[in-house]
This record gives sequence, C-alpha cells and structure tokens, in this order.
Amino acid sequence: MEDSSSDLCSRCASIPWDLLEQKEVAHFWRDEKPTLGDLQTSSCRLCRLIASAILTRPVQHAHLQSVVTLESMVTLEWNQAYKIRYDRLGVVHLWAEPGAWVGLLSLMTEKSLGEVATAHFSEVPTRVNFATIRPYIEACKASHNPCEPETSTKLRNLRVIDCIDNTVVVAPIDCAFVALSYVWGGLSADSYVLGSRITFPPTIEDAVRSTRELGYQYIWVDRYVR
Repeated sequence: MEDSSSDLCSRCASIPWDLLEQKEVAHFWRDEKPTLGDLQTSSCRLCRLIASAILTRPVQHAHLQSVVTLESMVTLEWNQAYKIRYDRLGVVHLWAEPGAWVGLLSLMTEKSLGEVATAHFSEVPTRVNFATIRPYIEACKASHNPCEPETSTKLRNLRVIDCIDNTVVVAPIDCAFVALSYVWGGLSADSYVLGSRITFPPTIEDAVRSTRELGYQYIWVDRYVR
C-alpha cells in the first residue's frame, strides 16, 4: 500500500494504522480532542472525512438523538468486534462529547469492499423469494423453544381461510395457521358463506398466496371472523 501519511495531519498520522488489526480495542485523541469544526476546516483529508461522516449521519443512528455542533469535541475508538461481517478489518467509532456515539468508519480490504458494494447495490427483486424464507421458518420450528406453538382450548370455532380451496372454514383442531390483521379503512367485514369458494380482494389474495408459498394451509384474517 502506498504511503500517503504526508497527506495527514500530525494527529491522524500518529494513529498506528498498520498495527490496528493486531488490536481488539484502542482509543485515540483523548488527550488532544479536536472540535468538529477543527476537523471540518482541516487541510487533512482524514479529518475532513471524519467530519463529513458525523455531519451527514442519519439522525436515527445518533446515540440518544444527541445534538452535535461544530464545537463538539471528537474522539475515536478502534473496535475489531465488527470484523466478521463483510470481512472487515474493523471499525473506527466516532464519539462527540458529551459522550455520544455519532457514527463509524469501516476499514475494509479491497475484496470485502467489492462484496459490500455488491450487497448494497444489487437489484431489488420485484417478488418475494419464498425459497429463501422457508428455511428460516423451519429452523425456527426446529430449534427455537420460545417459538414453539401452544395448543389452546379457548380458540373454539375460530374461522380461517383454507388457502387451498379459497374458502372460509372453522379451523381444524391443532392446525397451524398464519395471521393477518391490517387497517381496512371505511370497509366493513366481508359477507360470505362458510365453506363456499370466495374471490378475495387483492390484499387478501396476496396473503393467501404467501401463506401457501410458506408451506401453510390456513390463514386467519380479521375480515372473516364471523
């Protein structure tokens, strides 16, 4: 890697960048805390990068919704705990007094940088990939004790949609079902004949199809409870 330390200020150049991978945690700038304004106007490109990362951070990522001003003093914390995802070398946490986390910089290899770019800018599919979702549901059923279903004798005459026949039926005893509840607007509950085939509105039809794709036969919808 080409040495570009001459482009850095003495404060940034003093950070042992080549040795960070050997450290789990390290703190910098605690004895000499620059203000955010100092970083923003510095001739050092790393200082300006850090200032930009803080000033453009999404508000929801700011710890305790802290108010950061140009007078806020900034310190850095190196942390290797984030190295697993995308094969990062680690991250530099950015802190601004009074003690608020305000962002981070990821240190990455060229290989991992390419992987992240692919992950973040891949084409968004127009349809749900149910083949990706189903294994997670099966893993949940097999190994997550808190998610194990409980049989209830209180749910008598529960009405569900049979997604195979598109009919509203009384739920079979101990059947597994999906639930859908949503805002109807000014609509009232749909009228239907129990056990007769129904043409559902688009939202319900999508939910019925999704239920089948996820491997379930029944779905409870609050428009068809009576």
